[in-house]
Amino acid sequence: MFDLSKEVYPSCGNCRQLLYTYMPSGFVIVKTDEGLKKVGVKDLIPFAYSVPSQ
Repeated sequence: MFDLSKEVYPSCGNCRQLLYTYMPSGFVIVKTDEGLKKVGVKDLIPFAYSVPSQ
């Protein structure tokens, strides 16, 4: 999430699942103890639900 204060907010579990479903190879910015970090969407939910390929 983003607001005008330029603060970085973590996404909730449901939003992370939606990101995984619609852009699994994408990246997001997360706030860590060391500062901001670019992280792969697949790394946000290690056991995310996915539809099997047919």
